[in-house]
Amino acid sequence: MENPRAALRRRDYMQIDTWPETLKAVLRTVDYCAFGYPYRKATDIWTSLLNWTPTGQTGSGRCERKCASGSWYMDERGNVTYRHHLNLAQDPKDGLRGKGAKKFLNSLPSELTEEFLSLSLASWREEHTDDRQPVLLDLCSGYGSLREVAEKLGYKYVGVDVRHLS
Repeated sequence: MENPRAALRRRDYMQIDTWPETLKAVLRTVDYCAFGYPYRKATDIWTSLLNWTPTGQTGSGRCERKCASGSWYMDERGNVTYRHHLNLAQDPKDGLRGKGAKKFLNSLPSELTEEFLSLSLASWREEHTDDRQPVLLDLCSGYGSLREVAEKLGYKYVGVDVRHLS
């Protein structure tokens, strides 16, 4: 489960240490810019892949001012700062606009998706030595952002978009 890093992590029901033993999970926080997106977008991911440690392009899955989506600048006072080329929830002229912007903003970076789905697939294959095809059931498929990577890795993709359920 992923959610932009905000209030959900503070809700009582999202505190992993209070979950039943059968729902073992870890909370990892990533920045989308560390996975090739042109803006930062810090995001929380709750996962049962206990051994997944995000890496991305920076090695930690976090921006750390090492991502390729920003640059170092000197401001008018001579202070050096790191800024991303695009921003979210900032001045609209600095953000994503135009056709496809909403779909892009509501998707996951392919690099991030491939990183955790590859680990998930390896774990699945350890348990299943037969020829069955793994199935990815995406309960919040939205724009189908997991589809392309899932099918590339060999999953049978089943997307459920709650916007179209009655």
